Amino acid sequence: IGHAQGYHLKSRLPLIQAYLPPQYRRRTYNLPIWLRIPEKARKLRVIKKNVVGRKLIILDDSIRAGITIKDEIYELHRVGAVEVHVRIGSPPSIRYCPRAQSPTKGEDFLASSMSVAEICAFINADSLRYVPLDRVCEAIKAPPEDVSWLEQQKAVIPREENLCVGCFLKSGCF
Repeated sequence: IGHAQGYHLKSRLPLIQAYLPPQYRRRTYNLPIWLRIPEKARKLRVIKKNVVGRKLIILDDSIRAGITIKDEIYELHRVGAVEVHVRIGSPPSIRYCPRAQSPTKGEDFLASSMSVAEICAFINADSLRYVPLDRVCEAIKAPPEDVSWLEQQKAVIPREENLCVGCFLKSGCF
């Protein structure tokens, strides 16, 4: 939702709700593949009147195996969306972070073996864009006017050199 709100504010495109918010929702990427299908059904309750006849841009934080977003796009088209464009609020993730939950056996990140164009075709989107890695690094930097306040609070100061981007690089964590 944060990515959608930010995109809406920057682009000045209307922000509409395409899905009913689920009563209960789990992060599907943490589930074994066989448990994802019933969980996704809880997420994919489309508000038909907000979708029919529209060109849509949907936003998400990342794409891993592409299972959920592919089904979201299918549902939006099935209900009547004219076009579905995808914007991702991170660079293409190519692997799991060693500090994160261990991966499901046999599942890889799409971006580890596919180009952006191939991922776009796989998920059946009309277009797909990711945030470039250098823009992420730029975005997390603390503004100069906040640095002294953060230092007084003994807080970790967001700086490019403190950011691990290993999930986006074949060379690994740093």
